[in-house]
Parts: sequence; structure tokens; C-alpha cells
Amino acid sequence: MVDRYAPVLERKRRAAQDRRRAAAVRKKRREGDREDARWNVDGVDLRRELKRFCRLPSLRDHFVSRGKLYLPEVGLRRPKNSSGVSGVAVGRSFIRLTVGADAVPADAAGTLLHELVHLHPTVSGHNTKFRILLARAANEAFPPCDVNPMRDDDTYS
Repeated sequence: MVDRYAPVLERKRRAAQDRRRAAAVRKKRREGDREDARWNVDGVDLRRELKRFCRLPSLRDHFVSRGKLYLPEVGLRRPKNSSGVSGVAVGRSFIRLTVGADAVPADAAGTLLHELVHLHPTVSGHNTKFRILLARAANEAFPPCDVNPMRDDDTYS
């Protein structure tokens, strides 16, 4: 017995199948855009900053092994009714980061770097080793610039 379908019904079935596929692609793209927006703080992608910080010379010995980058897991919260940035390092491989709605990108990146230094095995708390390593990592991540806005000459007029 041969199954036969009317050509009109077959076209309708194919059109509906194409619409479902297109809707699934749009939904997946929206979810990716939403996730990208969640990790983005005023144009600064915190995932990219995390990778960059883990490759810094002062932190590389803990996060890079045999040429492979091992990133800590980061739990990111973006509450709408909160302000500022806070974070906590849990154990040796997890960071819990809360970035408020009006957070400044420099604060978010600085807090992420601070918590990454907490994950380093040679430091505990905010002891002297921690402060030295944080200062070294901050100088590598955010090199000081030679522009001084407090100068008294006419450079900025």
C-alpha cells in the first residue's frame, strides 16, 4: 500500500516545519544575546577579563598548567535593585560575584581580580602576601598611565 498525501498538505507541513526551525534558531540567538548582556558591564565583558586576568604573569602559575588555561567557575548575579559590586571566593576554584545595575566597569573588573587573587594557593585572607600579589596583579592588569590630571600645566586646556 502506498501512502499518498495531497501536495497542498505536504507544502503546509513543510512550511510549518520551516517556521518551527526558524523560531528555534531565533530563540537560541536570543538566549545567547541575553547571556552576553548579563556578563557585559557597560561594554566590558567580564568573561574576557577573567581569561585575561588568569593569564597575567603573577597569576599564571596557578591558572595555567602545561599551556592549558584552567578558569575558575564564576557565579554571576545581576540583581536589578542592588548597587555596586561585591564578590567572595569560595574554596580554591569558585567565585561568587554580584554586579548591581549601576555598577562601574572598573569596579567590576577590580573586584573580579581581587577574588582571583584570593584563589591563589599562597595567600589566605588579606595578609601581606595577598596585598603584594594583588598589587602586582593590578599593575599588570591595569598599567599606570603617564597622564596626570592633577598637573598644573596647560596640557588639558
